[in-house]
Amino acid sequence: APREPVTHLNLGFAREKLGDAEGAAAAYRRAVELDPKLARARLNLGALLVRSGKGSEAEAHLTAGAGDPALEVDARTALANLYS
Repeated sequence: APREPVTHLNLGFAREKLGDAEGAAAAYRRAVELDPKLARARLNLGALLVRSGKGSEAEAHLTAGAGDPALEVDARTALANLYS
């Protein structure tokens, strides 16, 4: 498997668009494992987990994603969905 986190981020995005939530989550998790500071992977994983009913696991990823100013609005929106 490639060691580039962005490759796994893109794979996760593609799998999510194809309706493969488990595959997408696995790819996002691998991206985070390779680069824990990759905010987009954390945010995508967190949002996917919220939609999958795994809110307790999602919160840490969404909070980390909110640390990136470019993603703050998306992360806060996903957190609001988690808490609603």
